[in-house]
Formats: sequence, structure tokens, C-alpha cells
Amino acid sequence: MYGRISLQDDISIGEAFRHINEAIERHQTTIDQHKTTIVQHKTTIEQHRATILALQSEIDDLESKSRVHQASILALKSQSNDYTPISQLPSEVLCRIFSFAQRNDNGRMLPYSAWTRLTHVIRRWRDVAINSSILWTEPHFGNIRWCEEAFRRSKDAGLVINISGSAREHREAVRFALRHTAHIRGLYIYDTKDVGHSVWNRLCYEFVKTAPRLEFLHLAFVSGSKYRRTFGAIREPYPFYKRVSEDTLKVKLQRLRSISLIFYDNWDSQKLFHPALVRLIIHDSNPTGEQFILAMKEMPYLEYLHLIFALPIITHQSESFFAINGIHLSRLQALYIVAMIPQEVEIFFRLVTFPPDATVKVDCFSNEFSTVECINVITAISRSYSNKFRCPRFRTLDLEHPTSYTDEPGLDDCFQFRLYRDVFPNHTIINNLSTDTDVDVRDFNLDLYFEWPIQKSKPLLDMKLIIHCVFNLFPLLDIQQAYLDIANPLHEDEDVVLLNPNTLLDTFGRLPDLQTFITGTYACKTFIEALGLGFVEHNYFPKLSSICLHKPRIGNGRSAPNPIAVEIESLQNCLVQRYKNNAEIQNFTLVSPVGLGPRMSAEILEKMVLDAVQDAKGYTQPDLKELHSAEPTRFSN
Repeated sequence: MYGRISLQDDISIGEAFRHINEAIERHQTTIDQHKTTIVQHKTTIEQHRATILALQSEIDDLESKSRVHQASILALKSQSNDYTPISQLPSEVLCRIFSFAQRNDNGRMLPYSAWTRLTHVIRRWRDVAINSSILWTEPHFGNIRWCEEAFRRSKDAGLVINISGSAREHREAVRFALRHTAHIRGLYIYDTKDVGHSVWNRLCYEFVKTAPRLEFLHLAFVSGSKYRRTFGAIREPYPFYKRVSEDTLKVKLQRLRSISLIFYDNWDSQKLFHPALVRLIIHDSNPTGEQFILAMKEMPYLEYLHLIFALPIITHQSESFFAINGIHLSRLQALYIVAMIPQEVEIFFRLVTFPPDATVKVDCFSNEFSTVECINVITAISRSYSNKFRCPRFRTLDLEHPTSYTDEPGLDDCFQFRLYRDVFPNHTIINNLSTDTDVDVRDFNLDLYFEWPIQKSKPLLDMKLIIHCVFNLFPLLDIQQAYLDIANPLHEDEDVVLLNPNTLLDTFGRLPDLQTFITGTYACKTFIEALGLGFVEHNYFPKLSSICLHKPRIGNGRSAPNPIAVEIESLQNCLVQRYKNNAEIQNFTLVSPVGLGPRMSAEILEKMVLDAVQDAKGYTQPDLKELHSAEPTRFSN
């Protein structure tokens, strides 16, 4: 029977219990041994961890020493270069020096007389220069004998021909160009009144027919209306393109990669526009909407598009029109647009799409300015940034609407909106944003640059609406730095409020990663008021740690304060409140404050603000001395 012990067995119940106890003891001993082993393993693991940490510390120390040694090696190499005779430099280094000198002499090629003096310093320099074909690819036509010598020294390198200057130089350049079309890689033609249409006709015809290496072409005919018809648009009985068959012309032009046209009017001839083009620059042209659409569809792989007063005139169309005629430039990297009519810019961005990581610069000029037009243009531009999965992560936002921005007649104000992918290393670079009016569209640190000049006697833009528009349409959640420079928020008559603290709280204050805020001139007080209200109901500016006030107007504590001046007491209370709410401003900077008394300076003013914050922290005087000695640059001007 199960569960019973037979009486026939010799094992008694007590003996059975003894065996069970022995088995339990053996198992307990095994468990204790395993526990001991586990403890030993844990000890070994901790030892290994300590060893790993020690080794990691040694590795970090070695890497630090390695970086120091590398810096020392570079410094020693630099010192050795200072003492190395230039006559002993390798040939390739000399060639690079010569080439750099050629390309950086105020944007012009060094004259051949200078190269002659240079190559006669020592025999080795002459040998290196003569054998460096890249130095001789841009012949100067002041002396045709030098052109022939340059051609021989250029060997198989592609020539760049610049036909401009006096009539004599034009004739010599044309003759030389027609003799060496097989070696020409780039052609720049600028018209003069001395050269007739037949010369340009023949020249263009020969290049289309016999220049197999021609990659970039620049045509600028600006001396008069009769000289503005170029490359297929010259008003001759038999212009050159009629002397070349359609198929031949199409095949010949496929090698062109870059075309620059000034005063190009013949949009009906699509011969210049083909899929191989990657760079197109057009100045001063008036295409119709149909001509522009047909031309752009011929160039889907453009990487650089530069249109100055060359946008099409398209009347208001339905959404179906843009859906049917939409153009997508899948490889566009840089776009630069200058237009007189805001509607032209709006239509362009509704018609043309491109990757959101392209660099975009838009200058919009107009005789009539309004906030609604500005918002319409910004809305159209934002269409290219609607894809949140492909849009770049913007790091810096710049919004400016200052007064007296330019000295051009008729203009005294300019609205600017910029987005950058990079975070600038210090305040100096960001302060230069307000003065950097000539932004290069090829600067790929810049993603978007929109400029809207304002004419004198015209009303300023309503920045409340524009700022809300920018924050609603563009992906700005990754912004870490912001620059804001707005004209008098109360306007001259103090009736029109261009900016208020609530606008800043609802926009900049909600940026989760904003760390640095730089504000200029009249917007300083509005920002300080917004910062002071930030902890009343919600936690605005959660990560803000650095503030820079650029040219703020400082109040003098009168009973009737200036409505746009920053009062010292308000500034102190704002920073103290931030500290008490565990959101301390780590870096506070004043740059060129306005309205200081004769005995006041920016350094004294900063010290007053700093002392108020330190008093709130409860520091004693010895503590402050220790703090200043430990962090001498924390609050720097």
C-alpha cells in the first residue's frame, strides 16, 4: 500500500527518519556551499568592476595625455615649419601655395607679370610653377603672347575664358577662344558696345558645336536692350541655334552643368534647360507661368537655384493647378530668391517643393507691405518643412525687426527670420547675426533666411501675429538658442503694441530645450517681463540658463519710467525669482547698454545684478570672494 512501511522490512521508522535527516543535512551543506560560491563570485565580480573602473580611468588618463602629446606634436610641427626654408618645401606644397595665392588675390587671378617674377626667384620655383598646369588655366588677354604661353603650360587642364574688358581684349579673347574650344571648360562673356551681334552669334555657335569640355557658362549682356538678347534670343535673321539641328543642340548641351544668365528673355527656347544641369542662376527675367513650369520640369536634378527678379507672373490659381503642375527638385541643396512682388514668392513655394534640409534664402522687396502678406509668404515657405520625419533639427532661431537697419534710400527697417542647424559657441557669433546682412546662400550652417525690407513711412509689422505664425508652422522643439531683436514694442505713438510678454511666453517660453536667449534694444524689457511672469502659473523657459541683453535701454528709476526701458530693480527681482524657483540663470551678460549715468558702466550694473542674486542665496562676503576666485568668468561682459 502506498504511504505505508512494511513490517517485513528491517528498517525501523526511527532509522528512516535518520536517513531523511542525513539527506536534509547533505542538501543543506550543498546549499551552503553554493551560497558561499555565490558570495565568492559576487566578490570576484566587484573586484573585476573595480579593476575595470581603474582601467577605464587609466585609459581616460592615457587618452588625455595622448591629446596633449598630439597638440604638442602639432605645435612642434608648426614651429619646425617656421624654421623650414621655403626653398626646401616639397613640390606639392609649393603648388598648393601658388594655387592658393592665385585664387585669393581679391578674387582675381594674379597677373602673369607677377607669376614671371615669382618663377624667377629660384630655378626650382620656376620648374614647379611651369609644371603645375592648374596655375595657367585662366589666361589674361592683355597680352595674347602670354595667352599662348599659358595655353602650352596648362597642358590638358580645362581653360576658363573670361571675355570682358576693352574692345581689343575682346577681339583677342574671341580669336583665342575660337582656336582652343576643345580645351575650354568654362566661359564667361560680358558684353560691350564695341562688339557686334555677329561676333556673339558666331562665338556661341562654335562653342555649342565644338567645345566638348564646356561645363559652365556665364552670359551677361547688360549694356542695353539690344544687347540683352543672348544665346538663342539674339535678334538676328539667322541666330546660331537655327544653324544647329534640334537633336545636335540637345546632345551638345548635355555636358553643361552650370549656367548663369543675366537678362535672359527667350524662355520659349528650352534648349538651354536639360536634366544634366545642376546649377542655374538667372537674373532679371520675366517668364510666364507656363514657360517657367516647362523650364523647371526639364531640370529635376538641380542642386543650386538662384533666381533674382526672375520669378513667373502667375495669377491666382486653384489647388488643382498646383497639384497638376507641381515641381519637385529632389536634389536641391541651395535656393536663393529675390523678388519684388510677395505673391510671386508665395506662388513659387506652392509650386516648387524640395528636400527640407536645403539651404534657403529669400529676399522679398515690395512697394506695399503688410503683416498679412508677410504671413502668407512665411506660410508658403513652411510647406517644404511640413514633413517632420525628414525635416532637420533646428538649433538656433533668429527673429529681427529692428529700426534703422539699413542706410539705403527709402528703407529704414527690415524684418528677418533665420533658422540654423548649429549651436553657436559663444555670444559673440550670435551678436554678429544682427549685422551680417550679406548672408551667403552656400553657408550650409544656415537652413532658412527670410528677409523683408520695410519702406520708410510704412507701418511696422505686427510681430505678435508673425511670431505665432512662425511657431505654428515650423518645427522648433529642438531650438536651444534664440535671438530676438524687435523694434519699439509700443511703436512711436505707443498705440500699436508690436510685442507683449504673453506672446513670448506662449512661443519662446514653451520651447523645452531653450538654453540661451539673446534679445536686443527695445525687446529687452518685454523679455524681462515675460521671464518674471514665467513662474506665476506655468513653468515657462524650463531650461533657460543664459541671458544676453544687447543694447538694452536702462531706466533711471524716475516716477514716470520710460515704457521701453529696463529697470534695474525689475531685472534683479526677475533673476532672484528664477533662483527661488530652482531655475537659476547661470550666465547673465550686458552688451553696450544705453542710458547709463555718467558714473555707471556695464560692469558696475552687472555687479549690482549679481549682488542681488547672491544676497538671495545667502552668501557672506568671504563666500563671495571665494566664489569670484573660483568662477572669474561666470558673469562676463
